[in-house]
Amino acid sequence: MNKLMSFQFSKILDAKYIKKFNGTTGLITLKSRKCKYFTIRPLVAACVALLAAAPTLSVAALALAQYPPVSGGNEPAPNVIISVDDSGSMNWDVNGNSTNTTNNKRITLLKNSLKSVFGNPTANPPTNGVVPDNRIRLAWQVMHNNGDASGASSLTPGNTNSMKAFSGTHRTNFNTFINSLSASGDTPSHKMAKQALDYMKSPAGTNSPWADMPGTAQTTQYLSCRRSYHIFMTDGGWNSDPREFVGNADGTARTLGDGTTSYDPASAQVRIYKDAYGGGKDIWVDSGWRDPGHWERQDYPSTLADFAFESWASDLQNGSNSTQNMVNNVRPLIKKNGVETVGGVGLQEFWNPKNDPATWQHMVTHTIGFGNEATSWSRNNTDFEPYWNNPTNSTNSTYGGGYPRLVSGDVTWRDPIDNCDTDCRPFELWHMALNGRGKFYPAVNADSLTAAFNDILSTVIADTSRPLVSIAANSSSLRSGLNAYLAGYASENWLGTLTARPIDSTTGTIGASATWDAAALLDDANYSVSSRFVLSYNGTAGIAWTTWNDFPTAQKTPLDKNSSGTVDSKGQNRVDYLRGDRTKEASQTNGVFRNRSSRLGDIVNSNIWYTGKPASGYSFSNYDTFRSTNTGGKGGRTPMIYVGANDGMLHGFAAGNWPNETSPTIVGGKELLAYIPQGVAQGDLRKLTDTGYSHQYFVDGSPFTGDAYLGTTPAWATVLVGSLGAGGKGYFVLNVTDPANFTTSNVANLVIKDTTATTDADIGNIMSPPVVDDAIAGKSRQIVRMNNGRWAAVLGNGYNSTNEAPVLLIQYLDGDKAIKKLSPCADTSATCSFKGNNGLASPQLIDLNGDGKLDIAYAGDLKGNVWKFNLSSATESDWSTAFSGQPFFVAKTVASVTPSIASVNQPITTAPFWMPHPSGGIMLAVSTGQNLTIADQTNTNTNSVYGLWDNSTFSYGTSGVTITDGTAINTTSSTGLPSTLVQQTISTTPIIDGGKNYYTSSTNAVIYPAKRGWYLNWSMAAGQRVLHNSRAFSGQKVLIQSTVPKSGGAASGETCSPTTSTERSFLSVFNMFTGKPSALPAFSLTSTTTSNTNITTIENTTSGDNLILRTDEVIKVVNTCPVGESCTSKDLNPDKYIGIRANWREIQ
Repeated sequence: MNKLMSFQFSKILDAKYIKKFNGTTGLITLKSRKCKYFTIRPLVAACVALLAAAPTLSVAALALAQYPPVSGGNEPAPNVIISVDDSGSMNWDVNGNSTNTTNNKRITLLKNSLKSVFGNPTANPPTNGVVPDNRIRLAWQVMHNNGDASGASSLTPGNTNSMKAFSGTHRTNFNTFINSLSASGDTPSHKMAKQALDYMKSPAGTNSPWADMPGTAQTTQYLSCRRSYHIFMTDGGWNSDPREFVGNADGTARTLGDGTTSYDPASAQVRIYKDAYGGGKDIWVDSGWRDPGHWERQDYPSTLADFAFESWASDLQNGSNSTQNMVNNVRPLIKKNGVETVGGVGLQEFWNPKNDPATWQHMVTHTIGFGNEATSWSRNNTDFEPYWNNPTNSTNSTYGGGYPRLVSGDVTWRDPIDNCDTDCRPFELWHMALNGRGKFYPAVNADSLTAAFNDILSTVIADTSRPLVSIAANSSSLRSGLNAYLAGYASENWLGTLTARPIDSTTGTIGASATWDAAALLDDANYSVSSRFVLSYNGTAGIAWTTWNDFPTAQKTPLDKNSSGTVDSKGQNRVDYLRGDRTKEASQTNGVFRNRSSRLGDIVNSNIWYTGKPASGYSFSNYDTFRSTNTGGKGGRTPMIYVGANDGMLHGFAAGNWPNETSPTIVGGKELLAYIPQGVAQGDLRKLTDTGYSHQYFVDGSPFTGDAYLGTTPAWATVLVGSLGAGGKGYFVLNVTDPANFTTSNVANLVIKDTTATTDADIGNIMSPPVVDDAIAGKSRQIVRMNNGRWAAVLGNGYNSTNEAPVLLIQYLDGDKAIKKLSPCADTSATCSFKGNNGLASPQLIDLNGDGKLDIAYAGDLKGNVWKFNLSSATESDWSTAFSGQPFFVAKTVASVTPSIASVNQPITTAPFWMPHPSGGIMLAVSTGQNLTIADQTNTNTNSVYGLWDNSTFSYGTSGVTITDGTAINTTSSTGLPSTLVQQTISTTPIIDGGKNYYTSSTNAVIYPAKRGWYLNWSMAAGQRVLHNSRAFSGQKVLIQSTVPKSGGAASGETCSPTTSTERSFLSVFNMFTGKPSALPAFSLTSTTTSNTNITTIENTTSGDNLILRTDEVIKVVNTCPVGESCTSKDLNPDKYIGIRANWREIQ
């Protein structure tokens, strides 16, 4: 038998065999040794002989977190200066004609583009373009300010156009500036370059562009990690007499802004930057008032490229000239790792112009050349060097044309001052961008001008959206056979990981090396994207997600738009990118989409689910044939791993079966299926292609599978239910019976239901963990047969539904696939007290009489209500919310514990755990806690675990079960809990042993039927809560994992040092009926002098802990650990008392 086991109840006590239940010790004394046996049924329910017992509300939706905690806060909003051309030639059209219509004037097209990208606050409704409020700080200037906008001809601290957060009045002022633009005069480009540089070198003060809030006095140091950018737009070469100087900045040896790195113009690494112009020149003086007939050294104007280089290479706030001496704390942006060979030169990472390694306060320069004169100076050959290959409308043209020859030194930059024809001055825009570690955008028409501004702003936002604290984390783990499967993410580039690692059969330790790596297989150089099986749903059936023309309009419409919402006809390209094609990523020639580090997106909150051979254990018709390896059976199908990722897909990977399968038919880790839910495909999926992508969740819910009888051919099927979690509302159901059928020819049959594009007012974000069968791994308790004979998936409706009410969803899997709903609130009720920021978590489902049909369900909601649903009738219309539509119990904080929040109800986001009560009825373990929003991460409200006795009675007959509700546990008081619940307490000071913290708890007696249960307030750490479903442990005990979640990544204001905290996790074992410690200690200590009596909890375990049973019958709790490290384990002791015992079964 395999050593990896899971719990299965095999004995239940009928009350007629019970002599005494001792509430002090928690022990059951039997009249005889005879126990009534039962067979495990589909819901891990039994033939339980349960005896009669004794006697306006809608508020704002929850702001669900869209990135994982401790991925760190984003960088402060960057400084952006935009400099635009209003010279006379801007009255011409894009082709250089000066007599065209008004609508084709460059200045008009510029105004339209700026409003499209930056937004228009005067539109109806107002728009933000691609720049959300406060996402950047903006200053602007223009060459002449012909429209007399306030301050726009210069950059002066404190002026209307000076640096401020881009929102509100400042956004309106910028829109006024755009409307004022008119064209006249020459083209003094050097003036704008010099003013931008001088402005960013402004002295410290209230109006400094580096101040945290320019215009507000500040005594603290400025935020030293803030990035700065200059967007420089003109329609051609400059033509005024330049009087601005910074010397030959790119041709002179110097020390860069970090104070240590040397810039040597003689080095082969910097040929792309340097030229020989700008630092003075010997000229022949042959006339004039000076002595004629000699050479004289004279000042020589700096080139525009010199200004861009100076803005990047010098420390703009180094303490000189009254500037603030800011710490060099800007994060390097490395987009091309390692050495890149260009033109035969191995460009080092630091000197590659694709990278910005500067840590000092500096400015990156992006340039836009608009119109014929600024884009058509290329010759596309070598008779004019450096030549330009004129990639029309490209947003990735900076490294084309003669770029490799410039890097190699085969050609050099031309003199833009002397002997310069109309071709050599415009190419300074190219040189500026390279020197400023930005990009050059040739814009030949209005659309490409808008695309240029859009790409720059999107890139700026993306480059300042990376976490300040980047982490690589395992987010989910699962064990099956001798394999451990670990999923996770790296927040730096939001890539996903999924690996298999071996488990030692004796110790249960997880090995250090990966057996397979799914991301590595997807990213293999020889991987064929065209053969990847990606599917979606069109509202009627599954569709292959490959060919644009086959897509429904609802999906094509958003996919054919860029980040500003403008149709760009790149829909098929986006589809190819999302399928895995990487040829259009920004780092590639003419690429326009976001760079990815992996085809597999980050896996954060979605738990891994393993599906092997059919394992539900049903005794229904033909199920044995279905699970066999005979013809027509599925016992030999490929084992699968399913998990959701934030690349917009539910992935299915071959699980492999090492070491039992040394030569698998399908290699472990190979992706066999990728499903894009309908709501994702016609929603925000296109955002994943944007260069300015900011992390959000897509398919972040946890999938689960189970077998169901659908009555079709074949009649039995394995179905998968998945959800989007925080990524969206709704759920989807797939037919995953046989991975051999994951093919394009069978795609229409693979989607049973998809509600992710729903407008159903009762369906929200389903985020609770699925309920796993304690006895049968790979089977969820939520796929069941109802008493009307139909099969269904039963779910809580989740959070942020339109109605914001708690609703039990019964999704039929056969026939019309209708949804049955049960709720204490009527659809039309506007005054139901249970509505408002509410929703139902995953339900616990129970089959009372062992006939394989669901009889009752329990579930909790965000208001702390514990609901019971009576589903015992064969008539659907008789199903109801028990206790006359009132909750069985309401969890709330107790006045004596937290006086300031005495009447606050405690949210429940996990499923109750249950056992039959020795006195009849059902015993529930209900735990509280929530971690849905950023604010939840640091919430310190008291949470609790409750042991609750539902004293309802059940009678059985040939027609089924009749349920008579007992009495609800009264928690209507606003001051505390009823006296019928006994409080247990847990120590706040740990016992330290072997580097672990252990906690003891009280042993207060719980005497039934006078009492209705017990409760315990978590007190080991502020903010402790339960976010995972509880599990059976052994005998009468329940295993509960509580946690203090990780936090960080959001702050009330901008920061360069986000406050983060790591997770604290606790594993506790309590007697289910009394809340007391196990009579036989559950934890073994290494110390021989320290008693383990009354210890119920161990700290410093991880959220991925699982139990392993070794050959010596010692239970090990094994911790998850990173790849490359082996994992530690800790003994747990199952007790040997007679009662409700736990047997062990091999995971199937």
